[in-house]
Amino acid sequence: MFSDGWEGCGTQSVFLTEQLARAGYVVAAPDHRDAGCSVEGRKLPRFHLPELPFTAPGRWIEFSYDDRREDLERTLDWMLESPDFSASIEPSRLGAMGHSLGGYSVLGLTGAWKSWKDPRIAAVLALSPYVRPFLPHGRLSNIRVPVMYQGAQFDLGITPSLRGPSGAFAQSEGPKYYAELQGGSHFEWTNAACFGHSRVEDCLQERTNARLIVDYTLAFFDRYLKQCPERLSRLNGAGLRAYQHAGQP
Repeated sequence: MFSDGWEGCGTQSVFLTEQLARAGYVVAAPDHRDAGCSVEGRKLPRFHLPELPFTAPGRWIEFSYDDRREDLERTLDWMLESPDFSASIEPSRLGAMGHSLGGYSVLGLTGAWKSWKDPRIAAVLALSPYVRPFLPHGRLSNIRVPVMYQGAQFDLGITPSLRGPSGAFAQSEGPKYYAELQGGSHFEWTNAACFGHSRVEDCLQERTNARLIVDYTLAFFDRYLKQCPERLSRLNGAGLRAYQHAGQP
């Protein structure tokens, strides 16, 4: 499952979700209530005020953006019961991935908010996730599945909260991974990464960060959902600004 960022939508990161599908994953990406675009292609954007200020993480509680948890749970339930998709899904190999507020959402879903926890999720990938509500009380240590965080050098609003002795990576249990891109902003994980390219293949060939995002995403999910460690074991951080991992490989 993919959860988009605030005012994003299910199609905001097609270069990544398409590659997951090409690699054999069934990808479900719902629009959330705060969507500023749409998987249905309606002529938007719409503008929404944040439910709570992103500058006041201490005010966020387990009910903050709880509608996103409901969206993801309903999506997962529907996919598992769908005559079109259920036969293609292995229920013991479910992963969750989210960007920005979507990263907050999938981390909450895997235990950072205890009341959100869905034990069906076997691995979680957080792309420049908004983690500040979880940090003061060490809530990320409640996640008991493999986790990968991805950040970017110039993602100044988010990435600093992922690294360092009190950051998200340090507070998480293993197996855990941290990959930081050279250069790049908060929107490196959106379709903006491939601006000017009409084909995903061309983008991945010419945009290093887009290729690295795809490479590390596929390697992580292959390791923990397909039990195929080869791709991840070959990655050593080449091309990244920083790469860390800890816990059982």
